[in-house]
Amino acid sequence: MALTEMAVPIFPLGSVVFPTMIIPLQIFEPRYRVMMEYLMQGDGKFASVWIERGHEVGGRDDRTNVGTLIHVQEATELADGRWMMLGVGLQRVSVTKWLEEDPYPQGELEPWPDSFDGTAGASDPALLESLELAIGKWHSAVERGGQSIADLPELNPAPDIATHQLSALLPLASQDGHRLLCAPGPRERLVLLHEFLDGIELVMSMQES
Repeated sequence: MALTEMAVPIFPLGSVVFPTMIIPLQIFEPRYRVMMEYLMQGDGKFASVWIERGHEVGGRDDRTNVGTLIHVQEATELADGRWMMLGVGLQRVSVTKWLEEDPYPQGELEPWPDSFDGTAGASDPALLESLELAIGKWHSAVERGGQSIADLPELNPAPDIATHQLSALLPLASQDGHRLLCAPGPRERLVLLHEFLDGIELVMSMQES
């Protein structure tokens, strides 16, 4: 069934979730415990959107309408009623309509696929070169931070996937993460990633001087 044909549970969070991202969650609010019971009986898919202002607990928040569809990979209900859940981001989505929030937030969604400018798309040599340069900057920052490149996760060679993976790995403010999630495609994400990576490089250089 298409996303726009059904109500999908939505879990607003104070952080941004990207496609491909592995996200651990502890579910303790009563409304989201009900959501977990629903998910475990169904296909295990829900969406997350970023809370621009407000708090995760209590429901008084200002939410964005851009998010990520998530699939529950593992879930365990504890004796006290809490859930420990591990999910993975599947695809970017937009909320076309918010529905009644009883018993939990839900809405109608539509997929928001990447756009590619130019006919070469994801195989554009300039795009691949930009991705390679961004990965090199990331490796340099990691090494300067005292970590080993061997410990880093392997990135997908496709720019659309790799840019989401890299977005999830960088230590960014939620506002910057939201900018990345809203970028139309991998080319625009790479422009932002280079901006953020250069900022990280500048901060590290100042700390070393």
